[in-house]
Amino acid sequence: MHHIMKVAVIALVTMLGLQVTLFAQTDTLRVVNYNVLHGPSGSQEINDFSNIMQAIGSQNYNGITRAVDVLSLQETSNSSITAARNALNSVYGSGTYGSYITPQGKSGLWNGVIYNTQTLNLLSSTQITSSQLTRNVARVHFDPINSVSNDDFYLYSMHLKAGNSSSDRSRRNDEVNVIRSNADALGSDANVIFSGDFNVYRSSEAAYQRFLSSGNAKANDPINRPGNWHDNNSFSDIHTQDPSNTMDDRFDFQLLTDEFFDGEGIDYIQDSYRAFGNIDSHTFNNTILTGYSPSHPFYDVAESLFNFSDHLPVIADYSIEIPEPGTMLALLLPSIGLVIRRQRI
Repeated sequence: MHHIMKVAVIALVTMLGLQVTLFAQTDTLRVVNYNVLHGPSGSQEINDFSNIMQAIGSQNYNGITRAVDVLSLQETSNSSITAARNALNSVYGSGTYGSYITPQGKSGLWNGVIYNTQTLNLLSSTQITSSQLTRNVARVHFDPINSVSNDDFYLYSMHLKAGNSSSDRSRRNDEVNVIRSNADALGSDANVIFSGDFNVYRSSEAAYQRFLSSGNAKANDPINRPGNWHDNNSFSDIHTQDPSNTMDDRFDFQLLTDEFFDGEGIDYIQDSYRAFGNIDSHTFNNTILTGYSPSHPFYDVAESLFNFSDHLPVIADYSIEIPEPGTMLALLLPSIGLVIRRQRI
């Protein structure tokens, strides 16, 4: 009898292990891209940056409220990324956020990443260098802590060549060729986020189309809004530059490989992509503040966006699966007890 009872319990515990894997709960990650214009530097900029980050973390968007998990930065430096990381840690606790910055900068501008060490393991970090790149590109590889499926992902932080001349556009395409070659080498099933200040003016531009071209790291634009973005009121709701002067360009992006849309592992959460602070109420070709009255509950954050940088943060939320053993154990313990009692009769 004792042998039969032992076998029954082992069978149920084994089944319990399978249930933990099959019945997982969904958690989220919040990824932000931000050209921070060499900041924050000085008490006022630190206050504005902290205000923006706290507002992003407390924003309930489609039912999701979450502090930043990854902050992809352009136009940063050792001093500015340290100040930004310290500002986040002052809000969320010492040691919560870590950072990586490209060891070498070009044109005095670095790319970097700040990440939440409580939600992500940093598996690797590297810089991509090439004579074709105006600025070195940061590539980081993360694995969400406690996820139950293949949720690891790569993120590229880049700042492509500025300008709208034919040579500028050609250089941007050369840069994306370098980046795509690096990402394609990761394999056909890699989760890749291409983030940064792309400086592209329209969807027909070769650099943008190169991101979307076939290959292992073929990318997708989550909002799928092709067209001539520059100085076009039809796209005022997705413009990201310049909140302190003229809002008339979509320069800042998160583009995602196919694996973020396959319903397995880490996935993009539909309709979560947004240019933070752009509620499409501003006067076209004017500042972000023209869209807010002083009595608006978001006005102080809009002021910080106006003061701090010449770009808006671009946010997207992602879903991951994490185990929920406590719930399943509670559901199955009565069954285990029933079997044990029956075997003792």
